[in-house]
Amino acid sequence: MGTEFLSDIADTLDRLCAALAAGDDVSPADLYRLEGAIDTAIRCGLASQEDVAQLLASPQRKSIVLLSDPGNPVRLQMTMATAPVFPSTKQS
Repeated sequence: MGTEFLSDIADTLDRLCAALAAGDDVSPADLYRLEGAIDTAIRCGLASQEDVAQLLASPQRKSIVLLSDPGNPVRLQMTMATAPVFPSTKQS
């Protein structure tokens, strides 16, 4: 069960990172569910904080960063590309 659970976490990470890389939005709810799943894995002994850090260390997953310290709830931060900004009025 533990391996399946961690595999699901990895799949979710890949899906969210692919969406971010494509410039798509990722809802905060998806990020919160991922944080909850990772926190559950740590609290149930299926993974350690170091395992999670290693899971996030791959280059494909660079858009999600682990912010929490051991012993604290898991917090993740997403980094997205800056959206293009166009002037709404004509420049004279």
